[in-house]
Amino acid sequence: MQTLGGELAHHLGKRDSDKPLSNCWLYRFFTRWESRISTLKPSALESNRAKYSTPEVVEQFFYNLEAAVAEYGLQERPDFIFNLDEIGISPEHRPPNIIAPVHERHRQ
Repeated sequence: MQTLGGELAHHLGKRDSDKPLSNCWLYRFFTRWESRISTLKPSALESNRAKYSTPEVVEQFFYNLEAAVAEYGLQERPDFIFNLDEIGISPEHRPPNIIAPVHERHRQ
């Protein structure tokens, strides 16, 4: 956020350099917009899932998903598609906080 803010300020001619803005700027930004945005702590992601979630793996997943949906004729039957998740015990990876509209729930 601070990097993007610095680049935007430089592009608009408000700053001489495009270096990231300071933490003070970030805290004041949140204060100015506290009625509209907040920070959220995303849920933890298992280490193995984070490690193996490469762009290639994700692309292959969606390719396989599209093939399965077509094979079973589910394009017009979304009520037959369910979201399931595996359960396991492993160390967790905790990502940094994210910025979202106030009262918004994080969806993973």
